[in-house]
Amino acid sequence: MKNLFFLWLIALLTLTNTAISAQSLAGNGTSGSTGVQHASEPTGTTANRSAAQQLYPGSYISRTGDGYWQRLTIKRNPDNGYNVAITYGGAKQGCTFNGNGVYNNGHLEVDLGKVKPELQATMTISVEKEIAKVFTSNFDDRLKLMWFCGGGASLAGDYKREQTQAGTLSWYKMFTGKIDRYPVTMHLHKSGHTYNGYYYYDQQQRPINISGDDSSTKGKLKLIGFGEPENNEEFVLSFSGKQLTGDWKKKENAKPLTFIAEEATAPVRFDYIYTAGVVPLRPKLTLADRPAATYFAAAVWPGGETASDLYLKKMIRKAFDIKNNGNEEIGGLFLSSKRAFFAAYLKDNQNVKDAEIKELPTNYMVDESKTIMVAHAGPGILTLASSSYSYAGGVHGNYGTSYICIDLVNNKQLLLADVINTQGMKALSSLLEKSFRQRYHLKAGESLVQGGLLEKTIKPNQNFYLTSKGLVFNYVPYEIGPYALGEINLFIPVTEIEQYLQPAVKSLL
Repeated sequence: MKNLFFLWLIALLTLTNTAISAQSLAGNGTSGSTGVQHASEPTGTTANRSAAQQLYPGSYISRTGDGYWQRLTIKRNPDNGYNVAITYGGAKQGCTFNGNGVYNNGHLEVDLGKVKPELQATMTISVEKEIAKVFTSNFDDRLKLMWFCGGGASLAGDYKREQTQAGTLSWYKMFTGKIDRYPVTMHLHKSGHTYNGYYYYDQQQRPINISGDDSSTKGKLKLIGFGEPENNEEFVLSFSGKQLTGDWKKKENAKPLTFIAEEATAPVRFDYIYTAGVVPLRPKLTLADRPAATYFAAAVWPGGETASDLYLKKMIRKAFDIKNNGNEEIGGLFLSSKRAFFAAYLKDNQNVKDAEIKELPTNYMVDESKTIMVAHAGPGILTLASSSYSYAGGVHGNYGTSYICIDLVNNKQLLLADVINTQGMKALSSLLEKSFRQRYHLKAGESLVQGGLLEKTIKPNQNFYLTSKGLVFNYVPYEIGPYALGEINLFIPVTEIEQYLQPAVKSLL
């Protein structure tokens, strides 16, 4: 938190930070929009007071170069006033404030005397082009904004909006709670009316993929969990503020158990950026004869510019095989990729006759989808799941998930040699076979081939992730098993590999 003592002076000099905003890149065809709205500051009329009710509420953030941040949150009160809160992170000391304000003459005014009676001053907040400027109505009162802070910080400064109204179209959130009496963690990603992510029991920390929507069951979020083979789970949930509540059950006719969770602070703050589109090959054909190209891309995207944020952005670009100078935001890259995908589809099929298309439309359907989501998050290790699906005609498409295990302390991707020592490498095959036998219920005398695999042994790969409870390897279809077996996810408990863990990795768990 270096230079924090002079933070109030920086505010006076109006230091400009890097803008951050949640983007929702939804759109059909080759079009796309970031959804970011820029609004000018209203003035004191009744009409403008109504405009202020739309403009001011939201979350804003101010960051320093050493990782310290302050978040300003503005919410409407039932009496047409505003609740103003400021919190901090990235340091042991910072600013904490909670008070109420009113709109007057183009800005919010917060009476500091109602929070601390000894402070006879007014804090002002004005918003223009997604920037919330916090100061005092009287210049001589500026130092009173330091009374709510430690370490020499100040409430004063420029805060950049984290979300716009369009930001509700997409987000990433981490929830912690319980299924019945069992503690769980859920990483949920929203894109439009679709939800995807992972949840795990804290005692096991073995992520289970979940997906669903908020439109198939009126007023509810319905999720399907893909846990054990051929044994899906079901959540029927409702949002209430930052709380997620409802029922969970493992089988269709099973008695539901209570699910309750609260939104929690994730180790890394991410936005969730996505774009989607559909382009028909021959719009003039009837719907039944009209093949189309479908494209979807989504990724978590760090909201800051710390060394860790920049490294994560680099890894996410790499996962999408994006080659650029490293400065462009992921939303713009998604739109460029989508346009190129649709242009190639139309060009490749421009000489195909309508009669050929009508004979077998599915031969001309293509589908491309790729997502990067949070699968597991611990204090020292973050696991991202990079999932892809591609269909270009034929019986079925191809899909798979690659896990990216990231050391958050040293900003590096963990390879298997970083996790397991030489002796442990020799033991992994037998441990993987043991896990497969348990998961797929093989009898003692049955070979792996009899159990459905294409291989006689299971060799470790680089597609893994590590939690404090175990090491998990993932094998995509055709890697060691047939397509019908799907992805094969094998868990090795930490008790069976603890003696093989590299010392540097143990400190991260």
